[in-house]
Amino acid sequence: MSAFEERPPYESYAAIVAAFGGLLATVGVAGKSTQILAPRVGRLLTWSLGAAAANVFLQAGFAALAAKANELDSETS
Repeated sequence: MSAFEERPPYESYAAIVAAFGGLLATVGVAGKSTQILAPRVGRLLTWSLGAAAANVFLQAGFAALAAKANELDSETS
């Protein structure tokens, strides 16, 4: 069974936005507190967590898009 045949991790766009919002909150709290204590490390941490949040958002969007495409494909078959 391939990864595309499994159930996607996110069922709706609301779940995608909620996951992305949670990651942005984490980035904000961790990044700001670290920037105060160690500015260079804080900037690196902020950018790294921001890139991770964008990655999760894009993967969730792709999973939702693939699920919709599979749903439409099964309707036409």
